[in-house]
Amino acid sequence: KKGWMGEVVLFSTPFSKRLEELCSFSLGEVYEIKISPRTPEIKYNSLVFHSGEEESNLEVLPILNGRNLKIGEVIYTPLTGYWIAKNNKVKLRKFFGKPHIVVGLGFRGEGRLAAAYDYKAYPWMGDVYHLIRKHTLINTFFDLSDLEVVRFLNSSFIQKYIKDVFRDITYHFSITQLKLLPLPTRKELERLEVMEFYGERLEG
Repeated sequence: KKGWMGEVVLFSTPFSKRLEELCSFSLGEVYEIKISPRTPEIKYNSLVFHSGEEESNLEVLPILNGRNLKIGEVIYTPLTGYWIAKNNKVKLRKFFGKPHIVVGLGFRGEGRLAAAYDYKAYPWMGDVYHLIRKHTLINTFFDLSDLEVVRFLNSSFIQKYIKDVFRDITYHFSITQLKLLPLPTRKELERLEVMEFYGERLEG
């Protein structure tokens, strides 16, 4: 591509253009996007326990990873073998202190993006992203709840958008790519759902 300066490669389609036109916001405008601590950071952190090393006098939580994240659901079963005292989890990342949206890797399971709401605010590791709602003027006009955003991120609209725009040139989703995902207001979402119900093609 002549003049390419290293920006994310996008494959625009009639569908993706129409969805962008119908959605007033992008994910990066509404949310800060953070990533979990990487495995080496967890492995060598003095606050982290390994399975079998949990101290009985501490209230500990398992550290979750991508295997704990399913479409629309967080599985809180210990899978990583790493634990941390509940009162120390915010020392890993401050945003572990409050419930929020978590998003898994793209292009896994036939291109499905996995988004869910972490009600329990557990600590995470690895390639899991965390959506933290921004408190900005622009957000006063964005009226979807976090749970509605989760449903939209798991919807057929976003799954098709991802396949159309990013194709399968990379297994991993980056923060830059996530920021570009379109988000509708409640009224815009209702319009999209009506169009889908009546079989109206977005590209038509």
